[in-house]
Amino acid sequence: MVSPSIGTAASTSPIPATTASRRSRAPKKRGRPCVFAARRTARSDAAVHREVTNMKTLVPALLLGLPLGGARPGRRSGGIMCIRAGSLALVVAAALLSSSTHASRCPKACTGLLKEQRRTCRAACPKHKPGKDCRSACSAEFTTVKATCKAVSNPSPPACGVTSTTTLPCDASLAPACGGTCPNGQSCGQSTGSNSCICVNADETCFVSSAPACGGTCPPGQMCDQTDFGLVCACHSPDDTCALSGYPACGGTCPAGQFCGSLLFAGKVCRCIPNCLRSPTCGGECPEGQTCGQVSGGLCLCVPNDDTCSIAAAPTCGGTCPTTGQTCGQVSGGSSCMCAAADNTCGISPAPSCGGTCPVGQVCGNIPLYTDHCECVTLDRTCLVSEAPACGGTCPTGQVCGEGPGGGFCECADADATCFYFGRAPACGGTCPFLQVCAPIPGSNSCQCGGPQ
Repeated sequence: MVSPSIGTAASTSPIPATTASRRSRAPKKRGRPCVFAARRTARSDAAVHREVTNMKTLVPALLLGLPLGGARPGRRSGGIMCIRAGSLALVVAAALLSSSTHASRCPKACTGLLKEQRRTCRAACPKHKPGKDCRSACSAEFTTVKATCKAVSNPSPPACGVTSTTTLPCDASLAPACGGTCPNGQSCGQSTGSNSCICVNADETCFVSSAPACGGTCPPGQMCDQTDFGLVCACHSPDDTCALSGYPACGGTCPAGQFCGSLLFAGKVCRCIPNCLRSPTCGGECPEGQTCGQVSGGLCLCVPNDDTCSIAAAPTCGGTCPTTGQTCGQVSGGSSCMCAAADNTCGISPAPSCGGTCPVGQVCGNIPLYTDHCECVTLDRTCLVSEAPACGGTCPTGQVCGEGPGGGFCECADADATCFYFGRAPACGGTCPFLQVCAPIPGSNSCQCGGPQ
């Protein structure tokens, strides 16, 4: 008998109440819901950053209307099931991030230049603790100028967009901006031909101008031009263009009493040289306050009027000396003259008598090593001025005095190694270190230490 509670539904399968309730609450499947924005807030910053990075490659696909990476055409709609609104926002953010990153980057060439200028700035600071504040200011300056470099459009060396000033001293500021401080009446600029900053007066801006134009100012009566040192500007008078002329011609002008030429020891540059240096009898002209004369070796030089001893003729040596109390005399064992203090006349006393004076704790004696000449020696090394072959002078502790190789002079040698210094072939009676013997040197009358024979 059919139950009346079931009615017409008796022919269908019964549905459990729990199942029916579950089905009534379930929404129809209409593709994957766009829940990315809700998940976005739960993600970590690192995950979001990775999402942005990945989305950079999706910009072309989005613009072309292609499916985004990982999306597949829905079987029901035939297209993309869901383009998440959050992904679209990230794509736009990725594009903006990419463009802003490239626009706010200081070029590598500028960064290297600014770092080099920071090193120069720090090198100008005092050492150790006194220069701590200065070095900190250099680092702060670097941070500021690098930020400026990032902020400007298309920065390039050498300026790199840096035009700001600084409170650092001029010589510690960074070139080419050189915004450091200077004393009143002076300005800070990049030193001509270098990468450093200097302070100059208003009438000396030539030294911070750029070659070859060299358009800076100079004191009255002078002009600014490029020198022969390269891209360097300097002030000069109209009658002194020698330094601006080219080597080896050296055809520039010089003040009276000088000629334009080059010196061997000065390199390939042109300089104004006193006429004294090319006069055959050393009678040429010299700058005011100097005298032309011949020095040792036959050269003519200009010397100060209060120091003519070096150009005086030996043995009379009647020249002047610059220091009060000095005496002009003939160099011991030589043919030139020199000045000597009153308590150190040994160097101008005649050998071998050597009766000159020496400072306290020294004695004057003849050293015949090369030529007879007088020299002051300390009291523990009188061996050097003692007479050979007796050699009875003193030596430092652990050494002995004897006649040196070849004979005719005395010297000190270690007590356990007198073989080479004092030994004479064929006897070779000198001492040697442990397990070595003193033996003749073949073809010589000298001796040396070696292994057992």
